[in-house]
Order: sequence, then structure tokens, then C-alpha cells
Amino acid sequence: MKILFKEIYEIYISNILISNNYFVNLCILGVIGYAAYKMSFYIVGKLGFRNNVGSFFHWSIRGFIFVVLSSLTIFVIKVYNFIRALSILNKCFIFGFIIFILLVFVKIKKIVAPELNK
Repeated sequence: MKILFKEIYEIYISNILISNNYFVNLCILGVIGYAAYKMSFYIVGKLGFRNNVGSFFHWSIRGFIFVVLSSLTIFVIKVYNFIRALSILNKCFIFGFIIFILLVFVKIKKIVAPELNK
């Protein structure tokens, strides 16, 4: 039964492509796979599942975490490539806008925080 879950997991993640370079893709997916393994092993251990039920939850959680982490990695790489491709003027505008938004949040927090303490 455990072999079946592993095969489903392998089919599930086999089409994930993060980089066009084979070795870079292999290294990134290896790190993500190890992180997914450790997290799912910890979660299933804390839940106390054993045998086939534990195996099912381990591979299910591991697949879910793997897809989430790889999607997050793909998103970060795409944002990095997008920012890298911009001209210096566009980068200044984007970073200025981010700083403006952060300053607005800080100002709102200073205004709202004293009212919450009353």
C-alpha cells in the first residue's frame, strides 16, 4: 500500500518545472522535496498516525507541501526576472511605491494603535 502512495506522489510532482536547466531544476526540487518530507514527517508524527493511515497522510501532506513550495519558488523566480528586466527608472518607481505603501501602513498603525489601547 505504501508503494502505491509513493507512485501517486511521483506522478503528481513529475511535471513540475522550475528552471529550464536540468541540474538547477534537480537541485531546487531536491531541496523542496527534502523540506516537504521533513514537514510532512513532523506533522504526521504529531498527529500520531501509524501504518497505512500514517502513510496515506504522509504522502498526501508531502505532495501538498511540495506543490505549494514549488509554486512559491516559481512565483519568486518570476518576480525576480520581471524586476531584473525592468529599466532603472521603472525599478525606482516600483521601490518608491513599495516604500510609500509601507509608510502609509506605519502611519495607519500609529493612528489606530492608541485607540486600541483604550
